[in-house]
Amino acid sequence: DTITGGAGRDTIDLSAGGKDTVVLDSTAAADTIKGFTAGADSDKLDIYLLGTSVLKTITGTGTAFTIAGTDAVTAFNFAATNNSANLAGATDGTELLKGVANQGSTIGSFTATASDMGYIVAYDGTNSYLYHFLNDGDTSLAASEIALIGVLENVATGTLVAGNFA
Repeated sequence: DTITGGAGRDTIDLSAGGKDTVVLDSTAAADTIKGFTAGADSDKLDIYLLGTSVLKTITGTGTAFTIAGTDAVTAFNFAATNNSANLAGATDGTELLKGVANQGSTIGSFTATASDMGYIVAYDGTNSYLYHFLNDGDTSLAASEIALIGVLENVATGTLVAGNFA
């Protein structure tokens, strides 16, 4: 089945099983998706990728990260909960930037190509968070240029793969 969320925040329940595709665009308003099955040959998130789904994974916290639209989706494959970050607590990149930073440090922005766009996945140990980013004309990707477009409930850390994105 293919499910497309409407305007505003939607709750989409895939618990009935099967291989489903959820269509999210960059203007989605933090839709909640229940019952999503991660992994190869499973449910998909249709986020209008142009060409091949490229998934770049980052496996540890740091003090600086480069995010590139050429990767299509960048996944922080760890629980992004450092510095008391609460990914559910913000619809922009504010909590994301706190959560991926080394404990006790801060990241004011990611480095990115000017006018680049793409997607970021982060986990909090229980849920998966999908963000869309659209960088302005500089190389600094600020929290305000990152928007939460989907929350996948009970999707374990690191389980989303390239095949989950279309």
